Amino acid sequence: MSGGTKLADVNLNAIPAEWSVQGTGDFNGDGRTGDVVWRNINGTTVLWEMNGGQKVLDVNLNAIPTDWSIQGLGDFNGDGKSDIVWRNVNGTTVLWEMNGGQKLLDVNLSAIPTDWRIQGIGDFNGDGHSDIVWRNTSGTTVSLGDERRHQGARRQSQRHPHQLAHSGHWRLQLVMATVTLSGATTTARRCCGR
Repeated sequence: MSGGTKLADVNLNAIPAEWSVQGTGDFNGDGRTGDVVWRNINGTTVLWEMNGGQKVLDVNLNAIPTDWSIQGLGDFNGDGKSDIVWRNVNGTTVLWEMNGGQKLLDVNLSAIPTDWRIQGIGDFNGDGHSDIVWRNTSGTTVSLGDERRHQGARRQSQRHPHQLAHSGHWRLQLVMATVTLSGATTTARRCCGR
């Protein structure tokens, strides 16, 4: 695509139905977000490093137990390459800092209560590191994870999501723009039914 214009059709061949795309990002540092993370229903996880529509490298990230799911991709360590956020059904949240298809660091972000869900990932404060937007299932709060770096440690802070007081009539629509409310930056939101 170039803007809204389709440049070419690319056949990636038939992918069996038990595989699904978990996200796209830039794992090889080429400045394009076309690399694809696939996951099989049995937990096998694979990274396709791409050059346009051509698969350059097929990296097996191993079988990850199915009680873990990929929550999103982002550049959490500021190296220009995508990292992977995993979450267990019990709330344990883990960040894989990646260098291409190689896991450099496995960072435990601690067990976040399961009534908090990741809504989006992006660099919301402009520091060059991805942040996590959390939302409580009660619908009454939208939160931004505090993604400040610890000096000398290659890990994110372990603070739980903090509340921004909002009515339950708000829901996250997209992760493309930022607004500032009471000094805290969060994603663009739109009231339901409006």
